[in-house]
Amino acid sequence: MLAVEEKEACFKRGPELTTELYRRHTKGEELPGLLTVVPDCLTYRVCLYRALDLSFNLLQDLPSDLPLTLPHLVSLNLSHNRLSSIPDSIFGFLHLRELNVSHNNLSELPPSICLLDKLRKMNASDNQIHRLPPGIEQLQSLEKLNLLNNPLLHIPLALGGLPRLSVVLAPPPHPRPLLPHLRACHAAAMAAKSGQDSRPQVNSFPRVRGPVFDSKILNAGSAQSLFSQMQAQAVQTGNRLLTPLIPPLGASTLDAERLGDVLAGMVWGLVIGDTLGQLTVGLDPEEAEFHYCKESLGLVRGVPDEKRVLWDAGQPSPVTHLALATLDSVLTWGGVIDELDYMKRLHQWWEVWEEASMSQTLVHVLKEYSSAGLRLVEVEKQATTVLKDFQEQNNTEQHCGNIKSPSDQQDEQQAHEEATEKDGEEDCYCLPPMVGLAVAQFHDLDEVHSNALRICEATHKSLEAREGATELAILLARILQGKGLEQLGDRGNHPVKKEQGCKENASNSSFGSFAVLGTVVAAAQNFKEAGFKGALTKVAMEGGSATVSGAVAGAVFGALAGYSNLPASWLGQVEANVKEAVDKRINHLLDLMGIP
Repeated sequence: MLAVEEKEACFKRGPELTTELYRRHTKGEELPGLLTVVPDCLTYRVCLYRALDLSFNLLQDLPSDLPLTLPHLVSLNLSHNRLSSIPDSIFGFLHLRELNVSHNNLSELPPSICLLDKLRKMNASDNQIHRLPPGIEQLQSLEKLNLLNNPLLHIPLALGGLPRLSVVLAPPPHPRPLLPHLRACHAAAMAAKSGQDSRPQVNSFPRVRGPVFDSKILNAGSAQSLFSQMQAQAVQTGNRLLTPLIPPLGASTLDAERLGDVLAGMVWGLVIGDTLGQLTVGLDPEEAEFHYCKESLGLVRGVPDEKRVLWDAGQPSPVTHLALATLDSVLTWGGVIDELDYMKRLHQWWEVWEEASMSQTLVHVLKEYSSAGLRLVEVEKQATTVLKDFQEQNNTEQHCGNIKSPSDQQDEQQAHEEATEKDGEEDCYCLPPMVGLAVAQFHDLDEVHSNALRICEATHKSLEAREGATELAILLARILQGKGLEQLGDRGNHPVKKEQGCKENASNSSFGSFAVLGTVVAAAQNFKEAGFKGALTKVAMEGGSATVSGAVAGAVFGALAGYSNLPASWLGQVEANVKEAVDKRINHLLDLMGIP
């Protein structure tokens, strides 16, 4: 008897994917418990499954009669196996729309694959394919084709005749200009449908007020009147013990309710942007377009590879935790920016996220900190990097074998600066901490600039990093003051200040801080037209350093939109314990700022 419930289910047999398993499997290790043949339950009777996922197993071949027992199959994932061939009977999957045979040992694709007239997406990357089968022009429904990491001798010109083809990922030596050529041929047929949801959506932040409000009569008037009374009292009495971050009168044109909404939107926008960016981090825009549909991006686990296997669905990357480390320092010290405390928290961050960190600068700095056994000493607050000569009071004998001479320290500093110049990707990690920092003294832009510079220089020394970090901190502070989207457009040319001596290669880096800020500026029009979701989708689909650019764009556009206008579907996809931790920090921040 056929199980009707199979029709909506995906048949999946394979291991629970972890970082360790992924690495061992890709190295070709023989792992126990993996499939070596297709399960009997799929070959002995007709099944109604529409999706079959047998990825990350040890399959070497497929039964030729498999299409007969799976007549309704729409999606077939056979990636990360040991397949050396695909049977000619593949054409029997009459309804197949998605086929993934990447990371196998295929030397060719059977000509019968060209008879899959409903096939929309095919991933045949990471095989040994030398040529595509004749008749490829019959795949009239094909939209996305991935041929990366194959020794292809040539790409058939017939691909240019496919009316719906929009993405072709081709390996060297085939030139990249081939792809714009193919897309240009079919631009009219591939006009994207935005399908934006025009319905207004309003989120309500779960405000939990702390003890500072226990003695207040919250229903005696509006939240704004209470906020104004607390501001005036702080000015008159100078008592900021319970609300050390309360801004002075006139600090912002936003009323109390809107200011709280902006702050929550800024922090939550960062979390969402970072989590969304994990889908595409390390990919180029064409690869992102192949793997994802921009109309339906979600905070899910992305395509399984060495980067995305590090995180579960709805779980932000170390970028979020880097920004939260700065915010925690600001909250603990009541708005005082202490780079020594920040470095301690940064070291704690590194101990947790070392394996997943993608910043070579932070790894270099923190490894030096750890290997030298240096201890942060409460002295003058002039230390701006752990590579500086920390005072050695009471530690001379204990650490005599680890103390470095001034010449050694200069050599380390030079090596650090050379690494910064060599790899632009590291520089953009100076930006996320600015989100946690900008809330302190946001009304005083000189103070914001000074604080941002000190925190940035604790880890990053390049001119691009310093200017990018201070630019972002001031931008966020201005938004908290009540400035709107127009300032982002006015500052559109600022992120590339070549006249101030920035190195040409740094400015052109696709991973540097200027590039990240440029990505945010470029998404401003999308924010105007399609709100937060449209802007973040635009940024995520750029790939590259997408976790950082997504976090930065999320903070900026989240602040402009406010928490109430963030996509409820994305908020709901964030991991529950992450949501609890972020809400707790925001509530603490609002308490310290005296916002009801």
